[in-house]
Amino acid sequence: PQVPVGTYIVVVESEGFKSFRRANVVIVAGGTAQANAQLEVGQVTESVQVSGSAAQLQTETAKTSTAVTQKMVDELPLVVGGAMRGAFDLALVSPQANQPEGVGGGEDKTFNVGGGQAASYGATLDGVSILTARFNSVEWANVNTPPVDAITEFSVETNGFKAEYGRAQGGMITFASKSGTNEFHGSAYEFLRNNAFDARRFFEAERGVYKQHDFGYSAGGPVIIPKLYNGKNRTFFFTSAE
Repeated sequence: PQVPVGTYIVVVESEGFKSFRRANVVIVAGGTAQANAQLEVGQVTESVQVSGSAAQLQTETAKTSTAVTQKMVDELPLVVGGAMRGAFDLALVSPQANQPEGVGGGEDKTFNVGGGQAASYGATLDGVSILTARFNSVEWANVNTPPVDAITEFSVETNGFKAEYGRAQGGMITFASKSGTNEFHGSAYEFLRNNAFDARRFFEAERGVYKQHDFGYSAGGPVIIPKLYNGKNRTFFFTSAE
C-alpha cells in the first residue's frame, strides 16, 4: 500500500555482475507487478536494459482485476439522483461490480462485487479500510473517501484476491489518492443539476423539480518555504474538499 501508483524503473546490482535495468514497470492500484532480473557476469559499470511491453496475460495471481486510470476517473460521467457524488459510483463501470435490483437508494444504496452477497464487498483507500459498521452502505462509506477529484485511480478485484483483504466476500475495491507533484496544479468546480436542463420523463405528467449544487476544489504541488526549504523531488502536498 505504501508504493504510489505509476511507472517505475527497477535496477538490480551486485558486485561482479552487470547491472540489470528494467523500464516501464507499471504499478496500478491493488495490482501485482513482476520484474524478474537475470544478472550476467561482468562489471557493474556495464548494464543490461530490458524495456519489453506489458504482458498480455497476467500470471502472477489468479485474481480478476479491472483497473481504472486517472484519465478515466477524470472523464467518466457520474449520474447521481440527489445523492452525494462519490468514488463508488465510478466502480460500477467495472464488469465485476453491480447494483442489485430492489436495493434502495439514498443512504442505504449499495452493490455487490464478483457475484458476492450485496454489501459484503471490501474497500480500502491507500491500504486503509474505508467501510463502516452500517452494512457497507455506499453513502456512509463515501464519507470516508475523498472527493472524486482526489482519486488518482482504483481497481476492482475478484476471484483470488490476496489474503490480506479479510472479511470481504466477492471482491475488493482499492482506491489510491492523488499526490502533489513538482508543479502546482489545482481545480475548482461546481457540479450542477437543475431541472431547467432536464427533459420530462416518459411517465411524468410534467417535468419534475430538481436542483443540486456541489462545490469543490483541489490543489497540490511541492512544499516550498522561501529561503528555508525547497521540497521539489522530495516533499509534496495535496488537498481537496467538496
